[in-house]
Amino acid sequence: MSLPPRVAELQNIRRKVQSQKWPECAQIAQAELLKAMDSTIDGYITFLDPDNSDLLSSAAMEIGQSHFLIFKIELQKIKPK
Repeated sequence: MSLPPRVAELQNIRRKVQSQKWPECAQIAQAELLKAMDSTIDGYITFLDPDNSDLLSSAAMEIGQSHFLIFKIELQKIKPK
C-alpha cells in the first residue's frame, strides 16, 4: 500500500507547522491546526493497523475534521476585514 510514505510526508508537514512562529493572535489557530493534523495522522496510522477496527480510524478522522473546522473559524477571526 502506498499510504505509509504519504503518512510520513504528513508527519513532516506537521513538524514544519509546529516549528513555525505564528503571531500571538494566531496561536489558537495554530494549535487547532496541529490537533487536526495529529488526529488525521492518527486516523491513517490506525487504519493501517489490521488489529484496529475501522471505527477507531473513522473516529480519529472525525476528530481531525472538528479541529480543522475550529482552525478555520479561528483563522477567520484574525483575517483583516
